[in-house]
Order: sequence, then structure tokens, then C-alpha cells
Amino acid sequence: MLYIFENSIPPVLDEKVDNEVRTKYQSHIYNDEKVAYVMLASMTLELQRHHENMDVCIIIIHLKKLFYVANALRGMRPLNNCFGVK
Repeated sequence: MLYIFENSIPPVLDEKVDNEVRTKYQSHIYNDEKVAYVMLASMTLELQRHHENMDVCIIIIHLKKLFYVANALRGMRPLNNCFGVK
């Protein structure tokens, strides 16, 4: 199921697609939901509330931004201490 992290959900299917494409699409949707459930189960309740209606790719993008900002702010603490900022 690692492909879920690398590929977003394919576009909505046309009625004219063959069964193989339709099956792959439905499998991708199903696996995306399973991965999202596992990710949500590993989060705090507050993070779960923020991410419960997102697909896996959006959750990952949001978490990367969230933790990038948190790490950037943590890295600034020594500077903040020097300048008396809290």
C-alpha cells in the first residue's frame, strides 16, 4: 500500500472506462481510506479532528507544513532567549 503515499487519488472515472481501470480506481480509493484510518489512529485527538475528512496526500502535506513550522520555531528558541522574546 505504499503507492498510496506516492500517488494521489486518480481523477473521477468516466462511464466508458474498462473494468480493469475501474477496479484499480476502486482499489486505490479503498486503500487510501485504510491508510488514512491507520494514520488517524496514530494521532492525538486534536490532530484527528483536523484531518478526519482529508485524503492521505492532503494529510501528509498538512502535517509536513505543521511540523516544519514547529521545528522552525523550535530552532529559533536560542535567538528568542537572547532577545528576551517568549
